[in-house]
Amino acid sequence: MKKVGFNPKNKESRSKMDRQELNPLLSAMLPVVKGIAATFGSNCEVVLHDLSHPRTSIVKIENNAVTGRKVGDGIRGLVWNVLRSPDFADDMLANYRSVTPDGKTIKATTILIRDDEKKAIGALCINFDLTGFHKAKKAFDEFAASNEIDLPGEKVVE
Repeated sequence: MKKVGFNPKNKESRSKMDRQELNPLLSAMLPVVKGIAATFGSNCEVVLHDLSHPRTSIVKIENNAVTGRKVGDGIRGLVWNVLRSPDFADDMLANYRSVTPDGKTIKATTILIRDDEKKAIGALCINFDLTGFHKAKKAFDEFAASNEIDLPGEKVVE
């Protein structure tokens, strides 16, 4: 597939990429990215990577407040490590824990996208910020905490 007018080293051209410059399989994933992000809300970042341009791989990102990345940014080392992980099976690693540079704990899933020749062409990454859940759990645990006391059996206070 010829990619007309695209310079992978130019982040500005990458951010203006339109559907016809992408592999059709990746183009078909664009509404999936939006749909997942809309379904799970602002704590769910969804990223579509074009693996043919690792330094500028992000072609679509929704809810980027989770990691702060943007269209035109490249694949982080974490994605490469996930793809090489012995736990990566059936082109997917689901529900692994990661920590963002600013300290957010995220639950993540990485799914490899292959073309008809089984060549890896993209990755769909779902990153869910667990910060709110951790705060809510702490609040529930504190609220539900109680102390056991020893009760004095049948004794009646006079």
